[in-house]
Amino acid sequence: MKTAAVRRPGILLLALLLVAAACGFASDRTVIPRPSSRQPVWIVVASALVRLRALPGGAALAASAFGNAQTFVIVGPHPPAFLAGWKSPRAISVGGYAPLEKRLAAGPLPAGLRAVVLDQEAWPFTPAEERRHPGRYAKLAATLVHRRGLLLVATPATDLAKSSAKGQENQYAAFLAARFAARVAPWADYYEVQAQGLEGNPAAYGRFVAAAAAQARRSNPRVVVLAGLSTNPPGDPQVSAAALHRDVQATRGLVAGYWLNIPGPSAYCPRCGAPRPEVAFRLLSRLRQTHG
Repeated sequence: MKTAAVRRPGILLLALLLVAAACGFASDRTVIPRPSSRQPVWIVVASALVRLRALPGGAALAASAFGNAQTFVIVGPHPPAFLAGWKSPRAISVGGYAPLEKRLAAGPLPAGLRAVVLDQEAWPFTPAEERRHPGRYAKLAATLVHRRGLLLVATPATDLAKSSAKGQENQYAAFLAARFAARVAPWADYYEVQAQGLEGNPAAYGRFVAAAAAQARRSNPRVVVLAGLSTNPPGDPQVSAAALHRDVQATRGLVAGYWLNIPGPSAYCPRCGAPRPEVAFRLLSRLRQTHG
């Protein structure tokens, strides 16, 4: 099937700013998280912020860490009221191209929307055909997203590689061997390495992030690469803030920032235990002390 040409992500970032300036759009339409040696780019879900804010001191810490132009906040149909005072650009998350088409057609879209997170995984929210051909559908999604002047954040999960793993090869090695990053990153403005299943082992976490990030950048030198962190990762539900901090230290020079997830039991994470916002609180406190 022929598709319309997709604008390269690096060019799109500049084009969005120029178009916004020329057309007199409101200033919040030009807000785009940018790589910085001083302040990481973050992705965080609004529900995670609600959990973090429920802790003593959590509201102030959340606002300090995420209430800025460096953070994409993923929102649903009814964003929490406290976000109204934040500068953070909004994002929506979908499991694939087909769900994206439906979401855009359904409308209305959240105020301040700047990005779409394409979360392709081996789960019911990504159609089976899209799991087999993530690059093809990332390209289609990019066409649709960029036509609306939005950015594409691609986050293909390592479980997409389970079916292609050979012998004793784990899904992380299989993910790299099948070049999932290289297949998806060419169409993305931001690319997140879903490494959180390894975060209890900072050395392994760092190696995988380095390899996947290098693969993504070889296919798209302009893509902004992030890495995943979770307070409740698969295989290590009791991960500590100290371990997450070591993961950041192992990768801060490799990526522009992180998706910090505070998951709880839901249709999106049926095997998750109780959410652990206190782990995120301790991590953010450590980062503020060590990185300012």
